[in-house]
Amino acid sequence: MLLPRVPTLRSTPSRRRGLPPGTGRRGALLACLLTAIAAPAAGQSSRADVITQQEAAKAKKLTPPAPNKAEALVAKIQDIMLENPSGFYPYFGSVYSGGGFTLGAGYRQFRGDNTFFDIKGLYSFSNYKYIETTAATLGLADGKVNVGAHLGWRDATQVAYYGVGIDTPVADRSNFRFKQGWVSGDIVARPAWWTVFGAAVGYEDFSLESGTGSSPSIEDIFTPASAPGLGLSPKYLHSSFSAGRGIASTSVTLAPSRPSATRMVRAAPAVIPATLLRWAPSASESTA
Repeated sequence: MLLPRVPTLRSTPSRRRGLPPGTGRRGALLACLLTAIAAPAAGQSSRADVITQQEAAKAKKLTPPAPNKAEALVAKIQDIMLENPSGFYPYFGSVYSGGGFTLGAGYRQFRGDNTFFDIKGLYSFSNYKYIETTAATLGLADGKVNVGAHLGWRDATQVAYYGVGIDTPVADRSNFRFKQGWVSGDIVARPAWWTVFGAAVGYEDFSLESGTGSSPSIEDIFTPASAPGLGLSPKYLHSSFSAGRGIASTSVTLAPSRPSATRMVRAAPAVIPATLLRWAPSASESTA
């Protein structure tokens, strides 16, 4: 006897309540997308850390750029001349005509902003010598007055003398030596922006001596008649006064104003010979 076939039930995956179909696939896709986004971000963060570490290591080895020799020389000159006026500085000039190449230096010291002391000197290969000291105060009376005092000495050992006139032969050259000492004071005042006044007084002492060098000394060739002043050592007291009208510059300096900006009227200097001394005789004259 055959029994009737009973149908069997197939097991089917149970569905979660409340979740629509396809939710699992969507979650998997979202997880993959988040992983793909997070991986580059993590890589970028690691790369930024590496760059930061490299820059920090490089910063420890950095040094300021070093100037070359030309730049260092220009910076030194700028510091001496402009930014730091106190101290030693090179000085260029001429002691006197015929002195040849000179070497010079100076020292300047400021006291405050406007008062300074300066000393400078020159020496030439012909044994010419020059030295001068200056003390000055600038900008007194609310910037309207400058005052200065000077003390100096010069020694020119072989100054050329050919005689009187332009037709004297070169073969008649002789040398004489003179020493000059001086002391002077000056003042420059600008009471108004368009006016400037200046005054100076000084004393000079000349000492004439036998010349040095390869040429003969002046007293061996010439006489007081052919060389006026030979044998004299004069001293002078002189003074000067100036007044002007300025239209460009409103500051007062010890240097003269530009001619294009200032009209100056100068009084003739008063020169007063003090004492005239006989020139010391040469060695040949003293032994004669």
